[in-house]
Amino acid sequence: MLGTGLAIIAVMIAPSLASTLQKSRKLSGSLPKEYQNGDPFARKWDFSWVDKPWKSQGSEPYAAFRKKIDQIGMSASGGPNATQQLISIAVTEREAARQSPWDPLIHFRHAYSAYMACQASTDWKTFGAVGVTEMIERYRMIHFPGQYEYARAFFLSEDLPTPQPIRRKLGKRLHVLDPEDRRVLHVLVMRTNPSVSEEERADAIRLADELVTKWPNYSKGYSVRAGVYDRSFFSDHKRIADGEMALRCYQEYLDRSKPTEAWRTTAKEQMKYIESELKKLKP
Repeated sequence: MLGTGLAIIAVMIAPSLASTLQKSRKLSGSLPKEYQNGDPFARKWDFSWVDKPWKSQGSEPYAAFRKKIDQIGMSASGGPNATQQLISIAVTEREAARQSPWDPLIHFRHAYSAYMACQASTDWKTFGAVGVTEMIERYRMIHFPGQYEYARAFFLSEDLPTPQPIRRKLGKRLHVLDPEDRRVLHVLVMRTNPSVSEEERADAIRLADELVTKWPNYSKGYSVRAGVYDRSFFSDHKRIADGEMALRCYQEYLDRSKPTEAWRTTAKEQMKYIESELKKLKP
């Protein structure tokens, strides 16, 4: 699973982005009304839509596409065919977004299929193939369409320049609306920083506990739960109990994850580091 590092990839392929978007400008012809008062290529990030209500009207095509992609994604862990299918769909949707760069539904289709393809793949080349950097840049240019699925896809996407308090606010709103959305809860746990305050620490632990309680066989839930205690342990407080809990959660992740999961190596290395730090703190 490729869940981090999009910022690095963005820097690597950014030189080609401007020319790609300029081609989109030519392909798109005249701009829609909402863009005629300013150049969308110069539009700054705007997160004011996070608090705005979502519309039920026009939601069907968004929900239908997510259902289609989710069904393929459910089988992606079973073999390379489903993963390749997700990548193929994302590449097709990338081309559609280049042809219609101002259409929020087409952008959503590209964004969500690209996200799911990167989640299923273990090849870093997938980022470039599915057009992740273009997808992120269009979030800046396109006006929020007032759709729940669009907001959800935005929240799930990695390395967007969203201030963390705003991102957490959006995540909590999505979680309240659908408490059984595992992907949203997973990302919400990751975006809640236990080292910021005691209140946020308690919130992060509560959300992580909810994740592993609802989905006890979801191995990655234990890794993000370990991350909560890990970050808390290495904060200014250095609670021994947090370090010990991080070790326990990492071990639960190792017990449940497949031997082929690449992140197992990182978990083992982090456990050794925590153990060495605990030895310094214990009498």
